[in-house]
Amino acid sequence: MVKSIDTKDYREYLDKEMSIMGILSAFSVLTAGGVLSAIMASDKSPAEALWRSESPLVTAGAVFCVLAASFFYKQRSDLAWHYGRLCLKEADNGLVDLTIPELLKEADSWATWWPYSVAFTSLISGFIGFGLGLIFFIASDHWFWLKSHQSAINGGLLAIGLCASCNIARYQYFVLNRYKYEDDYCKAYRKDRLNFWRRP
Repeated sequence: MVKSIDTKDYREYLDKEMSIMGILSAFSVLTAGGVLSAIMASDKSPAEALWRSESPLVTAGAVFCVLAASFFYKQRSDLAWHYGRLCLKEADNGLVDLTIPELLKEADSWATWWPYSVAFTSLISGFIGFGLGLIFFIASDHWFWLKSHQSAINGGLLAIGLCASCNIARYQYFVLNRYKYEDDYCKAYRKDRLNFWRRP
């Protein structure tokens, strides 16, 4: 007789992680909304001047934060799906073909967590956008060349930031899915790359 596996502890863990994802998603949206509302609240303030001069970077920061919120929410949704499948399997209603060990292995694989990784990349990109906007707004009064080339610099930074963020997110998705059962996916990826370059 096969001993049944109690997944209560793991389901409690998933439940806590879902709560954390909800908090992070709300934080990301509130960050974007709070920054934009603070900047646009007054017609006569330094914040309004910041919006007029650095609106592309500020807007990009807000968009990245909202994007982070959507990935945190996707992570929450994925964890809820795994939680539900474990519950269905324990109910033994025949709706889930995989065994409990297989379900646990899938739920705990790195492939399940790629939205979480990408969400932090988006959130960090958003903070960088806000930070650069503030730095350039302050520095433009002291560096004339910065003010005279403001549009070109903003456009270049947006293009570089978008390319960098997309490439980092693509790398995260690829590595986490390819090495989803490895204990250290970064080490496994580096080992494969090293072996590739050592091929005769």
